[in-house]
Amino acid sequence: AMAGGVRNTPVVAMTAHAMRGDREKCLEAGMNDYISKPFTRSSLIDMLDGWLPKAAWNAETFRKNKEER
Repeated sequence: AMAGGVRNTPVVAMTAHAMRGDREKCLEAGMNDYISKPFTRSSLIDMLDGWLPKAAWNAETFRKNKEER
């Protein structure tokens, strides 16, 4: 949460192809994080786990749900 109780919504950049410097450009533009395609389900879960509130997101449950399919 930000000052005054306003919640900060993380913004994650996703690019089709990783080029040298893309991550830095995205972060300089104000993005909170960056992921490039192709990405694995595991890398996406790890990245989301770092940004989403624990009360709203449980990465382990998401991983287990995948195993059940």
